[in-house]
Amino acid sequence: MLFIHGIEFKYVTPIMKKGHDYDILVKLPNGLFACADAKCKIEGQEFSPTSVENTLRKGRKQFPEGEPAILFVKYPYAWDEDPESLAILRDVAMKFFRTTKRVVSVKYYVQPILQEGGDVRQRLGFKEFSNPVTRFGSDVDWRLFNTPNNLATTWQRIGNFPDEADMAAQSSGSGLPTNRTEPR
Repeated sequence: MLFIHGIEFKYVTPIMKKGHDYDILVKLPNGLFACADAKCKIEGQEFSPTSVENTLRKGRKQFPEGEPAILFVKYPYAWDEDPESLAILRDVAMKFFRTTKRVVSVKYYVQPILQEGGDVRQRLGFKEFSNPVTRFGSDVDWRLFNTPNNLATTWQRIGNFPDEADMAAQSSGSGLPTNRTEPR
C-alpha cells in the first residue's frame, strides 16, 4: 500500500523491547515521521468488535511515547461485504482514539483475491481514520493515501498463464501454450 502510493517508509529491525517494537517508519505528507505497525485479522475469522479493540490496544503498546503512531489493520474480505461491520470498524477506531493521544491514525485495509470470469484479481481497499486530538496537533489530517495510485507505472502485469488446454498440449508434446503471444 505504501509503495504503490509513493510513500517513503523503511522497515524497523525488532529489538524486543516494549514500546519500541513496531514494524515501519513512515514519512508523512507533512514531512513528519510516524511509527507504524501492521496487524492482521485472519481470513475466515468471524467479525468481532472486541477482537479489533484488543488488536488496537495491543498495537498501541508497541510504540514509543513521544512519537506519532499509526496502526494498519488488515481485515477479512467477508467483513467488507457487510456495511454494518464497516460502520462498527469506524466506531471502534473513534472509540479507541478517546483512549490515546499517541496513535494519530488507524488505517483499515482489505486485499481480496477475486475470481472474475477466467481471471483472478487482487484488489486493495482501505479507509483511514484520523485521531481528532493528539499530542502532535489536533484536527490534523493524518491521511497518507491522498496521492494517486502509482501501480500502473511501478508494477508489471503478469499475463498469459497457460490454461488447462495449454497444459494438455504441452504434456502431449504439441508445443507451447496457445495463449502466448510472440515477443514484439
